[in-house]
Amino acid sequence: MAMRSRTEEIRKFIASHIIGHAGDLAGLVAKHFELSTQSARRHIALMVKEGLVNLSGNTRAMRYYPTALVNENQKINVKGNSEDSIWEQSISPHLSGVPENVMNVLNITASEMLNNVIDHSESDAVQLTVERNIAFVQITIRDFGVGVFKKVQRAFHLADERQAIVELSKGRLTTSPDQHSGYGIFFSSRMVNCFKLWSGKLYFVHHLDSDDWLVDIDSEMNGTYVQLTVNIDSTVSPKDVYDKFCSDPNGEHDLGFHKTHVPLKLVQFGKESLVSRSQAKRVLSRVDRFSEVMLDFKDVEFVGQGFIDEIFRVFKKLHPGTNIVALNANHNVTQLIQLAKQLDTLP
Repeated sequence: MAMRSRTEEIRKFIASHIIGHAGDLAGLVAKHFELSTQSARRHIALMVKEGLVNLSGNTRAMRYYPTALVNENQKINVKGNSEDSIWEQSISPHLSGVPENVMNVLNITASEMLNNVIDHSESDAVQLTVERNIAFVQITIRDFGVGVFKKVQRAFHLADERQAIVELSKGRLTTSPDQHSGYGIFFSSRMVNCFKLWSGKLYFVHHLDSDDWLVDIDSEMNGTYVQLTVNIDSTVSPKDVYDKFCSDPNGEHDLGFHKTHVPLKLVQFGKESLVSRSQAKRVLSRVDRFSEVMLDFKDVEFVGQGFIDEIFRVFKKLHPGTNIVALNANHNVTQLIQLAKQLDTLP
């Protein structure tokens, strides 16, 4: 029994590390489990024989890849259809044996994104792809409608589609408030290991493990493309994410959406710096709906005094019930925040 348990641990380790370690996988396994490299290769070779792993090259040039166990691609008419029926008929059957928390994450996030297509996209069909291997499950949902960023820009009269990304990152944003809470993209992007959203010439990526947000100008995508990737070994459950952002200021849990996280580098369009009060007002739009706002200064090297003053002094006076928390601020940014708070205490 102990031998079988150790073998299962080794196989899980291989599945978890095959992405990103294709060339030195055997050495990584050997080091972690204190095995000989030859013994580690035997474990991998058995998984190759079982069709779970592919290899290319030989000896030192040998590289390993997860075998595609599922690769289903179909175009589905969404008119008169529902997200739960698409899940039951076209996604769930391919996920047998997936851990319960992973299944729950995929069910919630895929259903949210499909519902967006049905209710908001103005698209008649969706291109759905389900991919699975020993390392991850990936669901891609592509529609042929108006495009999510353009839809949000028009609905909220924003000057630029890029501002739509900023607003979507905050959560509580919907073009149909009577039908939707506006939580879907916010929570979905924080449940999966990698969330990709592409529409028009804007590409938006969130990685769970590094909390890394990117906005890149890419070739144009008509409609909206969403890709959800969840690692098989993910320990995240929907409850984890809800608890993180839905606890009140006293730490008690309820059904409210009290906290939000805003990556400020999304507000830096191109090479511009965050210096003006108008930029700060863009950041602060709708955040008074939350009791706690985490402003993430990661990758923000320089800010202006006016930008900081508008957030940490002017806004604070107008909205004392919203707590603004600065994350990942460098020394210069921290000094300006402290100055704004000091000015706030002067008579």
